[in-house]
Amino acid sequence: MKLNLNVDQKLILYPKMEQSLKILGMDSTELEMYVQQLSEENPTLDVEPRENEVFTKKSSAEKTYDGDTYRSDIYGTNQNEEDESDMFAQISSPELGFQELLIRQLRLQPATDEEYRAGAYIIGCLDRNGYLKIGVNKIANLTGYSIEIVHKGLGMVQSLDPAGVGARTLSECLILQLRRNGQLTDLLQNVIERYLPQLGQGHFLQVASKLKQNPEMIKHCYNSIRKLNPKPCASLGYDHEVSFIKPDICVLNQKGKFASSIYDSLIPRINVRRDYLSMLNSSPDRETVSFISKKINEAEWVVDAIKRRNRTMFAVTCAIIELQSEFFNKGPRYLAPMTLSDIAEKVNMHPSTISRVASRKYLQCDFGLYPIRYFFSQGITKENEKTGVSAVGIKARINAIISNENAKKPYSDQELVKLLQKEGIDISRRTVTKYRESMDIASSTVRKARRNA
Repeated sequence: MKLNLNVDQKLILYPKMEQSLKILGMDSTELEMYVQQLSEENPTLDVEPRENEVFTKKSSAEKTYDGDTYRSDIYGTNQNEEDESDMFAQISSPELGFQELLIRQLRLQPATDEEYRAGAYIIGCLDRNGYLKIGVNKIANLTGYSIEIVHKGLGMVQSLDPAGVGARTLSECLILQLRRNGQLTDLLQNVIERYLPQLGQGHFLQVASKLKQNPEMIKHCYNSIRKLNPKPCASLGYDHEVSFIKPDICVLNQKGKFASSIYDSLIPRINVRRDYLSMLNSSPDRETVSFISKKINEAEWVVDAIKRRNRTMFAVTCAIIELQSEFFNKGPRYLAPMTLSDIAEKVNMHPSTISRVASRKYLQCDFGLYPIRYFFSQGITKENEKTGVSAVGIKARINAIISNENAKKPYSDQELVKLLQKEGIDISRRTVTKYRESMDIASSTVRKARRNA
C-alpha cells in the first residue's frame, strides 16, 4: 500500500471576500445604487443621503467618514487606519471600456481646459454604440459652458477613434467615417442626408431619378456606404450605464502641497440603527433576536467594507501623487512611467488590488478629469525609461509639435526626433513613427498633400 502526499495551492473566495472585491471595484454611482439596494433588504441599516457637494479648495481638503479622516498633505498621510491584510489580491480586473479609451485620446488633443472638460462630459453621455443622444444646447445648460465651447468639445470627440464616434444621427455617423478616410463626395453626402431609407430598400432608380444621376453612380454610393460601421463602438467594451462621468477622487494642489479626498457626495451615510440594537436585549422572541442579530452583523460588515474600500482608494491615490508629482504640478506632458507594480510595492498590496481600485474610477485635478488607469503607462520601453517620460507624455508632445507646425513645411519624423532631443527626450525615429501612427497622424508627405489640396 502506497501513501502519496500532494500539496496544492488553491485560492478560495468566501462570500464576504467576494463581496469585498465587488465593493472595491465599484465607482461612486455603483456604490450608491448598492447601498440603496441594501437598505431595502436590511431594515437595520440607517441610510442618510448626503447633501450635494462640490470640490473647493476650502471644503474638500478634508473629508470625514464616521470617525475615519482621509487626508494627504504633500506625500504623507494622516488617516486612522488599522493594519489589514491585502484581501483583494490575485483577482483579475475587467478590461478598459471605450469611454476610458476615448478619454485617453482626448488628453492628446490640443485644447483649453473648458474644451477638454466639455469633451470629457460628452464622452460620458455617449451610448453603448458611440452615439450622442443629448442635444448640444442641453449639454451647455447642464455644464454652464457656452454653445461654442460645447461644439468644440464635440468636434474633438468626433475626431477620435473609432471614426463615427460622437455622431448624433446615423447619417452623421456615416458622413464622419467617409470624411475621415477621404472618400466623402458631394453626391455621397447628398444621398446619405436625403435618401438613406430609399437606398436601404434598393430603390436605386428612384434615387437616381431625383438626383438626376446615373443609376450606376447611386449603386456605387450604396456599395461605399455598406462598408461603413453604423455602430462604431458596439464591438468595444462599455464602461457603465451612468449618463455622465463623475469623479471618485479629487486631488488639489494647495501652493505646492497636495490634498486628496474621496468624492462622497453620491454615497449615502450608513450606520446601524440604534433601535434595533436595543431590541436585541429587550425582545423575548428568540427568532426575532436571531434575525436582528444576523442583519446587524451584515450591516456592520457592509459599513466596515466601505470604509476599507475608501482607505484603499486613499492609500493608492497618495502613492500616485507621490510618483506623479511632476504631472500634478506641471500637467500631462510630465506624466512619468508608472506601473501597477510600482504602486503595489509602495502601498504593500497586490497589483491586482491596484487594478481594481483603478477600474472605472475617475480622478479630478487641476488639469482636468482623468480615468485613474491613465496614470499607469503601458508598454514603456527602456528607451522611455532612460528619458523619464512616459509614452503618453511623448505622444502628447509629438501631437502638440505637429499641431503647431508650418502647414507648408510639415516636420518629418527625423525632424521630430531632433526637436524632441532638444527637450531632453531621446528616442529613435522608429519610435516616433510608431507613436505618430498610433495617434492616426499621417506622414509629413501626406499632411503636406492634404493641406495643399
